[in-house]
Amino acid sequence: MNPSRQIEQAVFEVAAAIDAGDVREAFLEKVCNGDEGQRRRLDGLLSAHDKAEDFFREAVGARTVVAAEVCKTLMEDGPGEIHEPLEDPEGPGKTIGNYFIEKRIGEGGCGVVYLAAQREPVRRKVALKVIRLGMDTERVIARFEMERQSLAVMDHPFIAQVLDAGTTDGGRPYFVMEWVRGERITDYCDHNHLPVARRIDLFIQVCGAIQHAHQKGVIHRDIKPSNILVSEHDGQATPKVIDFGIAKATASAPGTDTRYTAAEPFIGTPAYMSPEQADRRSVDIDTRSDVYSLGALLYELLTGRPPFDPKTLSDAGVTEMRRLLMESPVPPPSEVLRSMMRKDLDEAAARCGSDGHRLISLIAGDLDWIVMKALEKDRARRYETVGAFVLDLHSFIANEPVSARPPSRIYLLNKFVRRNRVACLTSLAIVASLVLGFGFAYYSFLRERGARQEQARLRAISETARANEAHLRKLSMARENMAQVAALLSEGKTEDADEMLRHSPLSEIEPSLEAANVLRSLGSWNAMRGRWDQAADCYLLLTQANRFSDQNDMISREDLVAAGPALAEDGDRAKYDRYRDWVLARFRDTDAYLHAQQALQATLLRPASPGFLEELEPFRLLLEKVEYEKDNLKPGWEVERAGWCAWSNALLCHRRGEFEKALYWGELALGYQISKQAFSASVHPLLAMAHHQLGHAEAARRELDNAREWIKYAFKPELVPAYEPLGKENGYWWDWVQARLLFREAEAMFRGKSG
Repeated sequence: MNPSRQIEQAVFEVAAAIDAGDVREAFLEKVCNGDEGQRRRLDGLLSAHDKAEDFFREAVGARTVVAAEVCKTLMEDGPGEIHEPLEDPEGPGKTIGNYFIEKRIGEGGCGVVYLAAQREPVRRKVALKVIRLGMDTERVIARFEMERQSLAVMDHPFIAQVLDAGTTDGGRPYFVMEWVRGERITDYCDHNHLPVARRIDLFIQVCGAIQHAHQKGVIHRDIKPSNILVSEHDGQATPKVIDFGIAKATASAPGTDTRYTAAEPFIGTPAYMSPEQADRRSVDIDTRSDVYSLGALLYELLTGRPPFDPKTLSDAGVTEMRRLLMESPVPPPSEVLRSMMRKDLDEAAARCGSDGHRLISLIAGDLDWIVMKALEKDRARRYETVGAFVLDLHSFIANEPVSARPPSRIYLLNKFVRRNRVACLTSLAIVASLVLGFGFAYYSFLRERGARQEQARLRAISETARANEAHLRKLSMARENMAQVAALLSEGKTEDADEMLRHSPLSEIEPSLEAANVLRSLGSWNAMRGRWDQAADCYLLLTQANRFSDQNDMISREDLVAAGPALAEDGDRAKYDRYRDWVLARFRDTDAYLHAQQALQATLLRPASPGFLEELEPFRLLLEKVEYEKDNLKPGWEVERAGWCAWSNALLCHRRGEFEKALYWGELALGYQISKQAFSASVHPLLAMAHHQLGHAEAARRELDNAREWIKYAFKPELVPAYEPLGKENGYWWDWVQARLLFREAEAMFRGKSG
């Protein structure tokens, strides 16, 4: 392209960015300088641009910066030739206020950041940000002022602090903030080969800073590695969140107009941008947008790359970029690692101080669910707050169940309704008409009867009012205490949360997701520390909190198989019997083999009465179907679950005295060749007891010795306070506790004692 065309293209891009008509007209008059041909071409291009809303818009890039510099030169010297850009009158070597400018250290969409030396009242190095020369429009100044105000209201150790503000001699606003010496969070983690656990710890500190900003009414909207700098103080890594330049106040001051944020082609960095930010129709950006960006940051910390390739986005064009961000699915982090070439995977693992297989094994599962919940396209399904995001990360670190789960049936139903809105609304209208007609007829009948009952009802109300008041007072106290316990858990203060729970009047716990999450976390935490009495109490209260929970939710969160070993190990037979009755009542009519398997696993860790065992017969029939269908099972999860089904059937047969059947199902369970060591440790005691009852002394002793080797290896010392004996890939803590319970029963049988 010849120089004159390059100039004309640069002039067009700058003119297209000017919204005010009179300002654009003055700019074109100055640049064209009487060249009517050039003016006609520019007017035609600008007219077409205005009709096609987004056709000529581009994301923030280097070409726009070059165009701005060229046009500043043109406005000074005319259109004849290209000269060097104008020197910034407030650049390095100059003085702004009490600050001597030393060098440029960065720049954003509308501002330039300098390293400066403050002379008085104290001498120190600071970062000084000033609006870029030629960019001091009303819109840019408003955004610049918003960044200054956003930083000024925040006081957090991980957010860069604002120190001063003012205007230069040329009238351009600036503000001064602390100079952060550090490197991008991703670079810091990679250079220091931080393992995944330490990366998550550092990430949680960043989340604390963002949550503080949200509490002050500020959404960052441009969270990315370059806006989080990490430095070391006294040997400790300290992150700092910077650049609130495109922050949006969640509660703007009266009279403040922030509507310009919706008119920009993009507000943020595309590779880390939430779908609602990319959607130009959306003006309602809330704190969940930052949750998405934090998810993208955690994604890059785990895999070494963001969810979307920046080059692919920049090459796609604005319209395609929006479509990709709003519609294109993001693969889970573990899938990204699995799809890498061996060399790339080894490099990614080395940056995390690990090897490829271990890194994938660590991330697959809970971490995948956590990251993908934060990256949900539908923000209603993301974490509602940064605090909820952090709580799941704390649960992962503590090896506890996390709340992130696959889509529920309610969500799928909601999607169906949205796809078939007209048909659903029509059906709803017909049903409503029928209900209203029937209701009117029934109302006439009730009206007469209601008059006779009114007097009795009023008497009953007066009698129950006092009782209700006392009950509501208890509920309010329990709800408040539960909220405080949840807050302590979110801050990682598990010991304090457990202490508060045990000294709170929780007999009136209301069924709720928050209560269930708290009790589940503290039950598991106490169990892994051998505090069986506290763990048993937590799990009994969890049955109350789960009163209205969906059966699939309880199964997917492993509530049954975790509570059973804890209650059995506690040794309180009355508690365990109450729990057995509750499980049978909740799952009596199930038709899912997975439900049946977990119900048997939870209730048969101690001998049971013949009547109770008889009621478990429908579960046995469900589990036997799995064996008939074993040739159709997919490798992995389905095969592992089939092995547990065979083990549960063996346990039921043993409790019923059917020892030949117990041997058959136990050996069948081993035949599935499940790699988890806790599974083998649970099967061998069953086989030992069955052989012993049948008089197979040598086989019984051999199986008991096999079980003893696993138990001794796993429990030396006793369960450590954070992880399962051999790591959860070899079995969760409850798997090992149930194995130990059966081993003790087998040893007692061999010594001639009762179970």
